[in-house]
Amino acid sequence: MSGHKTVHKEEEGTSRRDSEETISSNLKSPHKNDFYSRFIDSFQNALSALTTSNVNADGRYSKKSKLNSFSLEGIADYIKSQCPCNIIVMSGAGISTSSGIPDFRSPGSGLYNNLKKYNLPDAQAIFEISFFHRNPKPFFALAKELLPDNLKPTLCHYFVRLLEKKGLLRRWYTQNIDSLEFLTGMPEDKVVTAHGSFCTSTCTSCGEKYDLKWLRGILKSEECLVPICYKCKGVVKPDVTFFGESLPTRFFQCAISDFPKCDLLLIMGTSLVVQPFANLVNEVYCSC
Repeated sequence: MSGHKTVHKEEEGTSRRDSEETISSNLKSPHKNDFYSRFIDSFQNALSALTTSNVNADGRYSKKSKLNSFSLEGIADYIKSQCPCNIIVMSGAGISTSSGIPDFRSPGSGLYNNLKKYNLPDAQAIFEISFFHRNPKPFFALAKELLPDNLKPTLCHYFVRLLEKKGLLRRWYTQNIDSLEFLTGMPEDKVVTAHGSFCTSTCTSCGEKYDLKWLRGILKSEECLVPICYKCKGVVKPDVTFFGESLPTRFFQCAISDFPKCDLLLIMGTSLVVQPFANLVNEVYCSC
C-alpha cells in the first residue's frame, strides 16, 4: 500500500513538473507561423474555457456553458456559485483611457497615431531599447503625456481592487505602465506588471535607483529633457520593458503557478496583440 502511494506521488510530481515546463516553454517561445493560427488557437481555447463536455444518455457529447449568460450578471452568478473562486485578470491600456491616458492602437487617438511629431523611423521605435540608447528624448517627451499629476484609477481599476478585497483575486496581470493599479491600494504582490512600470527608474550606467516622485519632478522641469543620474551623469531609464528587453522574471514565475489554478479569467482593455502576454490565455486549463 505504501509502495502504491509512493508511485502515485512520484507520478504526480512528474506531471506537475511537465506542466510547469510546458507553460514556461509556451510563454518564452510564443510565436507561431502566422497571426491567423494564433487567433484560432486562442479562440478555441477560450471556447473550451467557457464550456464543459457532458455525455448525453445516447452517448453523444454536448456542450454546457458554465455561465448562465455572457453578461456581467452571468459572470457575477458564476463567481457566487464558485466561491471561493480564483480569478485572474489580464488588462491593457483600454482600462486607463477614461482617466486621460490614450491607448496605443485606437484609430485617430491612439499613441501610435500621434507619434509623427517625434520624427521616428516608425511608431514602435519610441519603445525600442536600441533607439532609446541612441536618442532618449522622444520617449521622455511622451512620458510627460503619460504621467500627468491628476491621474486617477478608473472604475475598472477599482473593480479589480474589489475582487482582491473579497478574497477572489488570484493575480492581476497588466500590460500597463501607468501604475494606476497601485493607486487603488492594491497590494504589490497581487499585481504582475508584465511590461514594467514608472514606479521606479534605474540609471543605465551605474544602476542607481530613483522613485516615481523624483521622475515626475524631472519631467515637470522645462530645463531637463532627459533625466540624468546625480551620481554618474548617466541616463536614468524608467523600469519599463522596452521592445528588445526581457520581461521581468516574476512574470514567468507567477504565470507558472497561477494559471493552472485559475477558475475564471477576465480580460479587459487589451487587444492581445503583444507577445508573450497574449499567450497567457492559452495557459488556462480547459476545466476552467
